[in-house]
Amino acid sequence: MRLYHSINNIEKKVHQQSFTRGIDPNGLWIISGAMVISGTLRCEIKSDNWGDTAKSIAWEWVTE
Repeated sequence: MRLYHSINNIEKKVHQQSFTRGIDPNGLWIISGAMVISGTLRCEIKSDNWGDTAKSIAWEWVTE
């Protein structure tokens, strides 16, 4: 899973994290601490299974 944010009209990767289904907990702690994002945040998720094309992924965005 990767997060990208546009900074000065150039998209930069701001976070990257791996997740192994069945081994890791069901969910990713993306940010643990303070972070400010202004504008668009794009999330990209890739699978190591070639048959996972066009799969739907449930997600939840929580802020405090």
